[in-house]
Amino acid sequence: MSMRKTVALIVISGIILVSSLLYFARVKPSTSVAAMSVSDPEDQAAWAEFVSLVHPLADGAPVSTPPSWETWKGKCAAGLIGACLNQPTSIKSDMGVDAATAEIPRQVLADFGAAKEKKRKSEVVKRFAKAPQLGSVLFDEAAVTAIGRGSFGKADALKAAIAQLDGEKATGADRHLPTGSFDPGSEVIKLVWEVVSADSPELTVYNPSKPAIEQNGLQLYPLQAWPTFYSIDPDTQKPCNKVLPPYGDQHNKQTISINCFYWFDIRGGDGCKGLSIDVAKLWCTPAFKQEVFYSILVGFHVMKLTPKYPNWTWMTFYWTRDTNDAENPGKLKWSPPWNRFHLESTAAIREQATGHHRICYNPYLEGTFDRGLTANCLSCHSFAAYAPDVSKLSDGTEDGEKYPYPLAQRASDEQKYFQGAVQTSFIWSISTTQNPQTAGLLTVFENAVEEELLHELHSK
Repeated sequence: MSMRKTVALIVISGIILVSSLLYFARVKPSTSVAAMSVSDPEDQAAWAEFVSLVHPLADGAPVSTPPSWETWKGKCAAGLIGACLNQPTSIKSDMGVDAATAEIPRQVLADFGAAKEKKRKSEVVKRFAKAPQLGSVLFDEAAVTAIGRGSFGKADALKAAIAQLDGEKATGADRHLPTGSFDPGSEVIKLVWEVVSADSPELTVYNPSKPAIEQNGLQLYPLQAWPTFYSIDPDTQKPCNKVLPPYGDQHNKQTISINCFYWFDIRGGDGCKGLSIDVAKLWCTPAFKQEVFYSILVGFHVMKLTPKYPNWTWMTFYWTRDTNDAENPGKLKWSPPWNRFHLESTAAIREQATGHHRICYNPYLEGTFDRGLTANCLSCHSFAAYAPDVSKLSDGTEDGEKYPYPLAQRASDEQKYFQGAVQTSFIWSISTTQNPQTAGLLTVFENAVEEELLHELHSK
């Protein structure tokens, strides 16, 4: 290649990079974005949904009302029969459905599956073992009804949908489940938990004022490398202080009450009955019989179908030490644990959204992925798809993470990606629970994580 062409290529590449970073700078989360949420219509609707889900009480109220999702159903009970191998078919009376259905987040599994080299796979395993997370996917009554009506929990129904699309010669993103498969009002939620041990209860927390951003400027450091955390005091008799101390770090450790959070515990022996196989295999083995772990809610995703937005509306909420009374429309002061959750929302893919809605990610989950700080919930979930002989999880999330992603390139990629597949109404769980390749990947990942956890236990 000539020197002139090389220089030109470098200049063009530099322009693209600078343009991308400027684009990102305009839309990344900031205090100004938080202020916008008070008056922005989409964010107002998201805050209203937040209130309807968690029922936050006025500051100082002594009694907490269980979240609405406690009456919802997990994957297995919702009819996604492939999940029944991992989740309990019935919930113990003294255990919430959110705790009983907690499992390894499938986004983490996608990251593991996408790693081609053994060294890279080992890194994913070690990162997870040092900062474990769980995810609970729950469906409201309307969503459960739709899954049952369409038999979307059965691979045969999805294969029949593919055959029909083939007969219609449908291509690209037009290869989706029938329009109207889910009724307006249908809602799906994903809870994101961090797991900490009672012996070392250091909870990694997100500091929006000084986020731990990688040198590329497009993603956060892996969770275990974040410099900010709190030591959790498990004494449930101690209240959460109205003003929390500054974020702790290795040089200045800070302790706060577990009552600042929504949480459940994982105890060895009989205490593990009724939990998912993921949890039982990793934290309920004989080696951990005397150990106690706390699973603490640090974020949650919500997708809700409305007449106005046939591609669902997307909301994500995440915990920080700052209260949210300056952000919610009524500027209300709420009691813990819901007074420190903040939001992002969108109703369109990044390239079609406007303003701060272009970017919509949860720092505790997508923020640490490749190009995570440019992520958009719908951009990823638009690739939720099922194919009989191949897992779409890793390839779909990889396409969903692409940035920049011109619409023409997306349309071209969709032609290839959806060939022989069906888009599953933006719900990844419909795809992953029916795919045997995903189940096999989970087994490999669990075995590797179990080995790493045992290594850490023995090295104490």
